[in-house]
Amino acid sequence: MAGKVLAVANEKGGVGKTTCSVQLALELAELGFKVCLVDNDPSGDATTALCGNKVPTVICQGNRPEATANTIKLYSKDSEFEPLEISKNLSLLGATDALSLLKGADMEPAYDFCDSLDMLREAYDFVLIDCPPSFGLLFTAAMLGCISGGVVVPVIPDDLSFKAAKKVKNRIDQMNDRMHLGLQIVGVLANKVVNNPMPQSVKHYLSKLKEEFGDIALDTHINQTVKISDAIALQEKVSNYAKKSSKPAKQITAVTKEILTKLES
Repeated sequence: MAGKVLAVANEKGGVGKTTCSVQLALELAELGFKVCLVDNDPSGDATTALCGNKVPTVICQGNRPEATANTIKLYSKDSEFEPLEISKNLSLLGATDALSLLKGADMEPAYDFCDSLDMLREAYDFVLIDCPPSFGLLFTAAMLGCISGGVVVPVIPDDLSFKAAKKVKNRIDQMNDRMHLGLQIVGVLANKVVNNPMPQSVKHYLSKLKEEFGDIALDTHINQTVKISDAIALQEKVSNYAKKSSKPAKQITAVTKEILTKLES
């Protein structure tokens, strides 16, 4: 049975897309699923989060033939690719700024990307795509490629983040209307929630989350904490860096299980 593709996306930067992508990938891998994380952002933050500053040649050589684990290879039907094994059950297709070369109105690279994802689905239970914070070819390719699973939209409980999340939902609705894709948002995740103490404005937006997004708003949210940012900086799973009984580790586990439940329903 072919695996599922999940894209983590928001039109606004700084909402924690990469943190969610990486920690979700690590959590799924620990649960025994075979996972491939696709860094689809030219900034390469997900790549750095898993490899540190010493990015292997198979990624850092960009569009050269030897860079077989660079995401840009997925955008050409004539290119060979081989994900880099990071740890047990987890592999990576990493990004460099070579991805920024992919732009314009030509949709053929996006279709090639989808074909490449279909090949990955045969080898992995989950393919996770960390998306750039903009609407363009890379975003469109990710949306076309994740119909088998769906989209996770992280938001910070503030006005700009909510507006950006609604833009993502509107863009997905437009794509479904025009192309009859059946693409779904699996969950809208409140991330970086200030909780010590929780300001009134944050309480307002957490309440607004359910009003705006209904059933696709996840019940679990992730608090803002230095433990998560430190774990990412050290290329660690949060539950390995902090105790499994710590609140951030429990929240990430709960989010993962909630997403799995939604995918099964």
